[in-house]
Amino acid sequence: MPPADFYDAHQRHHEDAENLYKQGRLANADHLFGLAAECGLKCLMTVLGMQSTNGLPPKADRKHIDQLRARYDTYCNGTPLGAQFLLPPSDPFLNWSVEQRYEHQQMFTRAIVTPHSLGTQEVALLVGKAKRGGLL
Repeated sequence: MPPADFYDAHQRHHEDAENLYKQGRLANADHLFGLAAECGLKCLMTVLGMQSTNGLPPKADRKHIDQLRARYDTYCNGTPLGAQFLLPPSDPFLNWSVEQRYEHQQMFTRAIVTPHSLGTQEVALLVGKAKRGGLL
C-alpha cells in the first residue's frame, strides 16, 4: 500500500467541501469538511512525529475528526514545534460523525455545517503555515 498523502487528501477534500457548501449541497459538504479537517490534522501530526506503518497512521491515530483532537493535542504537546500548531480550545467537530453520511440531507443546515467549515479553515491555516515553513 502506498503511504498516505494526508496533505493532498486535506487539500482536495477541503476544496470540494467549499464548492459544495457554496452550491448549498450541505450534507456532502459537511462530510467532506470533517474528512478535510481529519486529513489536515494527520498531516500536521506527521510533521509533529507521527510515524506511519504500512502507509497508515498508528492504530491509536486511526480516528475520525470527532475523536482525533486529543491525539492531535498529544502530538502538539510532545514537541516544542507543536506550540506553533495549537488549535483554539473549542472543538467544532464534537457533533460531527462519519456515520452521518447515512442521514437524510435535510438534517444538514447551515447552522450545523458552518462551524465545521470554520473548523476546517482553522486546520487549513495551520497546514498552510507548515507548508510555508518548509515542513511539508
